[in-house]
Amino acid sequence: MRVMKFGGTSVGDAERMRGVVALVEEARKAERVMVVASAVSGITNLLVEAAKVAEEGGSVQEACARFDGTHSAIAKALSVDLKPAQTRPLAEGLVALGVELRGLLQGVGLLRECSPSVLAHLSGLGERASCLLLAALLDARGLTPVSLDPRQVLVC
Repeated sequence: MRVMKFGGTSVGDAERMRGVVALVEEARKAERVMVVASAVSGITNLLVEAAKVAEEGGSVQEACARFDGTHSAIAKALSVDLKPAQTRPLAEGLVALGVELRGLLQGVGLLRECSPSVLAHLSGLGERASCLLLAALLDARGLTPVSLDPRQVLVC
């Protein structure tokens, strides 16, 4: 099995995600492939900064809008590659991550504290979003990905 890890620049926009899928398609001809994806370039820093702002009682609306907008723009650009039945679940998954982000940041703001576990949860939202996008594109190309959420299988 080959593990292919793609950093934030590699999944930074729709065109780069298409490139990732092309690499995965090629590698898959020879062996099974596991894909590990980072958050879209700049998103982890955005989330960490938003946590700090929330902890200080500031507004995080702009950060949330940027998180949503970045991923929505990629989803929109990828929609030409997706099957019609894929676009709605993808959009719903991204909206759910945005709701989760707002809830976590609201809690940080109310408590004026961001514990390491909450910060880890927050910063993981970017990876989860990029994985949603990549999984939809892999599925559209007939690669039938199986998404694995490490929070469900790793014991901490």
